[in-house]
Amino acid sequence: MTATRVMTAQELLALPDDGQQSELVRGELVVLPFHSAGEGRVIARLAWSIGAHVNGHDLGDVFLGGTGCILARDPDTVRAPDIALVASHRLPLADEDGFLPFAPDLVVEAPVIEETFNYILEKVLQYLDAGARMVVVVVPRREVLMVYGPDRVARVLGVGDVFDGGDVLPGFRLAVGEIFE
Repeated sequence: MTATRVMTAQELLALPDDGQQSELVRGELVVLPFHSAGEGRVIARLAWSIGAHVNGHDLGDVFLGGTGCILARDPDTVRAPDIALVASHRLPLADEDGFLPFAPDLVVEAPVIEETFNYILEKVLQYLDAGARMVVVVVPRREVLMVYGPDRVARVLGVGDVFDGGDVLPGFRLAVGEIFE
């Protein structure tokens, strides 16, 4: 049996840019599949709406896909959510030249067709276990949002519902249907 070499977050950060987005899961490198154009459009619409609200209310900073967040150490887990919000009071803790050293307050993931439900659920639980206050899974093919809080209970929102940011995004309300138009 051959032992798999465990990679650290610093080693992941030092890898040359090969055009692929990768994450680190318990020290193992995972190459992520690309989003389709339609999935990318949905992510962009949601990111724009969240970003406008966050900027207009000085709630923090929004980060887009490719921004790594360290969720665990020894072995390291580094995830790169499609959209992340870090609240203003936590921003001084962020290292501009490295990964975010914590889970964001809000995480948005839009799984691609190749990703299984179990894989996405594992990501959701990792974010919540690391301190994320809200995780939103966007499922463009079904036109739904699955919103998880610290209680780990999913609220499923369809095109007739309104996504409310709760205490993570105070005052944010967006008709789910607008995301998928």
